[in-house]
Amino acid sequence: MFKKIDPAAIARHPRTRRWGLRAAIFMGVLGVLGFFAAPPLLKSILVSKLGDALHRDVAIESISFNPYTLTAKLSGLSVRERGEGKTGEEVLGFDSLTVNAELTSVAVAGVVIKEVLLEGPRLRLVRLDDKRYNISDLIEPSQAEKIPAEPKLEDKLPRFSVSNIQIIGGKVEFDDRPEGVKHAVTDIALKIPFLSTLSFYTDTFVEPHFSASINGAPQAGGVGRSPAALHEAAGGCAAGSRPAQTWYRH
Repeated sequence: MFKKIDPAAIARHPRTRRWGLRAAIFMGVLGVLGFFAAPPLLKSILVSKLGDALHRDVAIESISFNPYTLTAKLSGLSVRERGEGKTGEEVLGFDSLTVNAELTSVAVAGVVIKEVLLEGPRLRLVRLDDKRYNISDLIEPSQAEKIPAEPKLEDKLPRFSVSNIQIIGGKVEFDDRPEGVKHAVTDIALKIPFLSTLSFYTDTFVEPHFSASINGAPQAGGVGRSPAALHEAAGGCAAGSRPAQTWYRH
């Protein structure tokens, strides 16, 4: 006959208590590192590395991380031109970026993100008098990049699954200095249920959506429409207007 298991006796066993104490210590250390130690260290590294990579002044308001829910939030990112003795104009930034990861990433040997929320992204483009742009140094390929690399057979798509992608309150400003005109796309809202190279599936709670205002004129994209329909809604309805033609020409 099987011996009856007494849960209370197992809980009182010295070995169980030792493992319980170790688990409590581990969770406590994880919490201290995640909530207090990691954010300021990561903030310092990001500000330094991004500044060097973008050749601009980078500021980050705060970074927070919850190691128990695997949720990270970066608030107040601002990238500005380097002015001489004064604060330069902002090139890009956002109010906050929240990423909620899945522990399933370990099991599927890939990156699994169950939610991405980007609030208040901003981009300011300036066409200069020499017909270059204020971000030309970032998008022009280097000499090494101009030489195409031979494709490798072992190259594979990265393993990832990102669900519930949301961009809210986006804004793109375009200052065409040679033409003496300015344009703005504001109130940008984009929602994508998922992007994935894995067969892994997680719950989605957003539907495809795109909407924005072009120079103050709302351009509604609707909900649950195909990518082609969203593209048409984003630009097609204003394609005949002069502001839209200017956008497309650039």
